[in-house]
Amino acid sequence: MLAKSRGALVAIQARDFERAVTFYTAVLGLEMTFRHENFWAEFRASGLTLGISSAGDATVVGGGSTTVCFEVPAIESVVEGLRSRGVSFVGSIVEKFHGREAYFTDSEGNPLMLHQSSMTTVPAAKSARPDARPAAAKRSAGERSGGKRPSGMRAKTAARPSGKGAARKSGPRRDGGKSGRGKKGKR
Repeated sequence: MLAKSRGALVAIQARDFERAVTFYTAVLGLEMTFRHENFWAEFRASGLTLGISSAGDATVVGGGSTTVCFEVPAIESVVEGLRSRGVSFVGSIVEKFHGREAYFTDSEGNPLMLHQSSMTTVPAAKSARPDARPAAAKRSAGERSGGKRPSGMRAKTAARPSGKGAARKSGPRRDGGKSGRGKKGKR
């Protein structure tokens, strides 16, 4: 149902709206794309719209369970650049199975994170296909039963039988019934 939505927005709160706007524009360098008085502002980050709302007097700000994560290509240089602008990080860069992370908070105490991925990703359109299967499911029967793959062959490619007595695929032939082979079976 939501897969066809026009986009998504992450909204966080600020006790001091002006201070938060300054943090997201001057410190993080995000582009402000919309502002409504001293109540709401939107910022553009690659692939994300981030909304900041004024908390007013009754709302709890910061320290929540939602963390806005910014994917970066070179985490050390971004950490260094943000430190030079007065950002304090919680601990050092952390190594995880999926990449490297660095944690900090915005001017209002909302948790933020930098992430440098070490994983390769499959485009969403391909991974969302109903017929998509993990690589392990695509291995040949010989590989699943412990047989070795010929060197140079990729895991998703199964070897085809060859030689006399090799089984052919059933169904109509594309060559109109002609094998294209000579008397000795060569192509």
